[in-house]
Amino acid sequence: MHRFYSDPEVTRYLDWVSHSVENSRFFIRWFKEGYRKKNALRWGVTPRDGDQVIGTIGYHDFYLHSRAELSYELTRSRWNQGIVSEALEVVIPFGFQALNLHRIQAWTFPENSTSIHLLQKFRFQEEGLMREYVHLWHKKTWADVRMFARLRSD
Repeated sequence: MHRFYSDPEVTRYLDWVSHSVENSRFFIRWFKEGYRKKNALRWGVTPRDGDQVIGTIGYHDFYLHSRAELSYELTRSRWNQGIVSEALEVVIPFGFQALNLHRIQAWTFPENSTSIHLLQKFRFQEEGLMREYVHLWHKKTWADVRMFARLRSD
């Protein structure tokens, strides 16, 4: 897991980075703690031809179990192979059906055209630009994001 979280191309569009094995362990603990507290749910993404984790996908920041934030990342060598699309085909219905979410939202940086296209493909509607919405701790700055959402009724 550390391999893709330490790749600057993979983490370019994340609000955090992991430059060490210990930082990766911290995020694994964070994922586990979110699951234990029932405010996050994260899955490892593995290829069909193996069991190595090549990315993660999941929900976090549950709000009264009616909405959650969707996020995902994938190791660079597996980009543009439809892997995240395949995962979203399962994860989105799971959110609405099993988690009983009313709203799934996702933000992305304005320049991340790949993620924007992916969200639009899955019928997420753009809701606007959120000015200085995320703090990039590793860059010590604030960043704008584009907010997308999909409702159960969409």
